[in-house]
Amino acid sequence: MGATAVLPMLSPRTPWTAWLLGAVLVLGSLALTLWIEPTDVAEYARYAHEALLSPLLTHWPVEYPTFSQGVFLLPRLLPLPYYWAFGLLAGCAFLTLMAIRAADSAWNFRLLIYFGLGALGVLVGRYDIYAVLAAVLGIEAARRHRFRWAWFWLAAGFLLKLYPACFFPVLFFWQYRREGRWPWQELLITLLAIFLIIEVEYRWAGPGALAPYQFLRYRPMEIGSFPGDIAAFLSPYHTRIAFAFGAMNIFTPLTHVVGVVFTVLMALSFLAIMAAVYADYLDYTKATLLSLVALLLTSKIFSVQFVMWLIPLWCYFPLNAYWVAAAGLSTVAYPFAYLFAIHHPSSWWILIVLYGLRSVAVLLGTKSALTRRQYPNRRYFQG
Repeated sequence: MGATAVLPMLSPRTPWTAWLLGAVLVLGSLALTLWIEPTDVAEYARYAHEALLSPLLTHWPVEYPTFSQGVFLLPRLLPLPYYWAFGLLAGCAFLTLMAIRAADSAWNFRLLIYFGLGALGVLVGRYDIYAVLAAVLGIEAARRHRFRWAWFWLAAGFLLKLYPACFFPVLFFWQYRREGRWPWQELLITLLAIFLIIEVEYRWAGPGALAPYQFLRYRPMEIGSFPGDIAAFLSPYHTRIAFAFGAMNIFTPLTHVVGVVFTVLMALSFLAIMAAVYADYLDYTKATLLSLVALLLTSKIFSVQFVMWLIPLWCYFPLNAYWVAAAGLSTVAYPFAYLFAIHHPSSWWILIVLYGLRSVAVLLGTKSALTRRQYPNRRYFQG
């Protein structure tokens, strides 16, 4: 068989090739995760074990929302060690994510590139892929004007990881622009459903049900956050790195001031985005991307696995050199630079620099994607 016959078979245009690459990516992520000793998965296993202690389902995760407990319990149904079961189920969730846009090989091609570069160490070592799956189902439903399903899936995503809440205002205004009516009914039903689920959990498990929301409120600036990086650069000789709330965090004399400034920037950014959606200046995909970027770059937390939140939204746009760099920097920072810094505490500045560059690359890539000209002949690089 000649080269001309082989190359088309290996092209991303071939559907089975994308699935094969997806399976290889999952297995590679599983191998890397087991090599670096998945402490998060061990924590999930502990939560699953405690949930089954008597009285049943009264021990809930401290930092994760309601539906996360279901994700942590699911691997116990398989006759495998918890690490392997969790990894394989997370891999299935990733392949399901690919299946959402199975007909769009260009979208899946970009998904494989970004995940391969930016999430190899966390794809099956964190449970975020389930929240990502729910969020993308919601976004896809909204793009197809199936708004009730959009509200449903975004609410499910919120109960898994909280971050899809930033898409609610975009969906609210986008539905108004498309249908000519304010979707108060959908909003109230969604909020009521979330409240009732949390209330049931509270009645069942007590005040511990509210721990994830309190946990988020009191967390310090994480080492991966853009405000934390800025605070460290502004006060390099008074920066302290310490472990707290399950992560490495940045403490400086300027942390509070920088946090307030970025909180104001977050509020202004969301107001500007909503105004643009209301004026029909931004479409839904661009508005959701901007909302998530605004959230992540102004928040005090930007953990390495959060890049998985961004990647599906990146895939709606042409392949972007800045985003490729952001994905690569994310993996260089974790696990490699992170593991090095654990054994060489004076090297935490390397991690701060890498994360700072990642945030800048995310910002520049977003600007580039929203202003870039389109090239229809470049199918697999075109949105």
